[in-house]
Amino acid sequence: MLALTSPQPAAPAFPVIAAGGAETVLAGINGLDADALAFAQTALRLAQQGQIQEDAVKTVLERLEADRAATAAGTGLVEEFESALGAAARALPTQQARLAFASDYLRLRTQAPSVEALRGLISRHFAGADRQRLDALAGLMTPRNLADTFARISADNRKLDYVLVEGFQTLMFACQEEMA
Repeated sequence: MLALTSPQPAAPAFPVIAAGGAETVLAGINGLDADALAFAQTALRLAQQGQIQEDAVKTVLERLEADRAATAAGTGLVEEFESALGAAARALPTQQARLAFASDYLRLRTQAPSVEALRGLISRHFAGADRQRLDALAGLMTPRNLADTFARISADNRKLDYVLVEGFQTLMFACQEEMA
């Protein structure tokens, strides 16, 4: 077959980018004219960008896998609900509203874990976007999510009980001192 172009000289072998980076590789390349050197620099910079993108993809995939594992274990939804509930409670407009919420929240520990119990709490204390968001999160919960949520509620309540009992004991001690 007849060649339509003149034969091209063999391209110099370019080293693979090592830990030293593009500058080290470029320093090792000899005998290139200005255009070839510009192409080599561009290729090396693209290789660096490719490595950066590869690292970014790896990070995103690791995060995706962690999120997927949390979803499969149900911990992501429980934490999301707990965070949203806490934010909504802190945003209640008055101290009286926050105390009423806290009282209802304390009562949840005596109830069986259920979506209905959570929705009752939500409907009594929240309106608008907070109510819709909390209701939607509660509706997504599996039985395991509910059990985990109510276990957290019980743990929160044990902390509150300790504070209340400690305060009560202090008052009892003070009263006994006054009576003596």
